[in-house]
Amino acid sequence: MYWIKKNQKIFWFSVIISIILIFIFFGQPIRSVFHSVSGSLESWCWGKGQNDSNFFWGFFNATNLKIQNQNLKQENQTLLNNLLDFQELQEENQRLRNALGLGLAEDFNLKEAAILAKDATRDYVIINKGREDGISQGMTVITYEKVLVGEVTEVYRDTCQVRLVTDFGTKFEVQIADTNVRALARGEGGEGLILDLIPKDADISTGALVSTIGPEGGYVSGLLVGTVSETSNTDVEPFQKAKVNNFFKIQDAILLFVIIN
Repeated sequence: MYWIKKNQKIFWFSVIISIILIFIFFGQPIRSVFHSVSGSLESWCWGKGQNDSNFFWGFFNATNLKIQNQNLKQENQTLLNNLLDFQELQEENQRLRNALGLGLAEDFNLKEAAILAKDATRDYVIINKGREDGISQGMTVITYEKVLVGEVTEVYRDTCQVRLVTDFGTKFEVQIADTNVRALARGEGGEGLILDLIPKDADISTGALVSTIGPEGGYVSGLLVGTVSETSNTDVEPFQKAKVNNFFKIQDAILLFVIIN
């Protein structure tokens, strides 16, 4: 029994000495194998960690990307609005240049205005100039193309009411271009205008220009009214009448001018 225990001690002692000698003489190859195995494991863990990191980075960055995208859309919309404002300003400047080109500033003392609202039942509009702007009752309103719009009928502090020439019951004298023919223009409502008291023997052609004749007719002279669209006989001899294609259209009105007396 003693001999067996002694041999076991010798055996294990020999094993330990052998292992030590192996590490002393063959340590580098063993360490190389160990590093290769452990290195592969470390690479796998690192790659796994990187993939997980990229996944979570993309997940948490999605919200930031959405916010940035929304900001870019808002900036783009702002730029588009600014461009639209610039284009409208250019158009307004062009209208003003056209007005000056027609000599309006030389012929009249003008106050620029714009339509705020239209009466739903009659041919009246509200414009954004009033008593504080020097507007008073009876002043004439025109467009930048020197087209007659109507007359100021009521004045408030910052606004005023304008009765359009086409309103039912309006009357003023006009002249038909290239002729000495005068007629009485009469509003029919709904932007309609009729010429009455045209001599029956007057040769009035379709498309003839109609304009105001001067203060005696109700407005200053030379304001454009429209063109003759058709003529017809009347029951009142010896006269004929004509329909007028009125130049002023509310839906097209952007800039108006009040003639300051």
